[in-house]
Amino acid sequence: MFDTLIKKYRTKRFKNKVASAGSGLEVFGKNISIQSPDKLYIGNNFKINSNVLINARGGVLIGNGVTLSDGCKILSTGYDLDKWKEDNVRVHKNENVTIGDNVWICANAVICLGVSIQGEHVVVAAGAVVTKDIECDNCIVGGNPAHIIKML
Repeated sequence: MFDTLIKKYRTKRFKNKVASAGSGLEVFGKNISIQSPDKLYIGNNFKINSNVLINARGGVLIGNGVTLSDGCKILSTGYDLDKWKEDNVRVHKNENVTIGDNVWICANAVICLGVSIQGEHVVVAAGAVVTKDIECDNCIVGGNPAHIIKML
């Protein structure tokens, strides 16, 4: 019963923090870090576990039925490498991240800035680093950089 109360408290606190979150939100863990929560939009039936980092400075849109497993990261900002290369200036650039419906991002996976996971029923394998868009349905992507490793 105590665990249920803690989960409800964490879920309510999380929902009140973000720009919007649909019904069915469940927060299973702690140590969840959200940067720029006012730019984080979440659909229905979203599940999130411990040690997740979401940097939403560039905007993050998460669809319905998405699960974020322990330790995964969504990064919508990073260094502008062109400015660094040309002018030796370290400035950040922001790019929107979009995650479609029914996507499972497994433990310690990283979704980089500007990435769109458009397919449904996409599994991002543990430890994968997604640097480019995923447009395929019913697949598992893994590796660094991530690529399709199996069709479901």
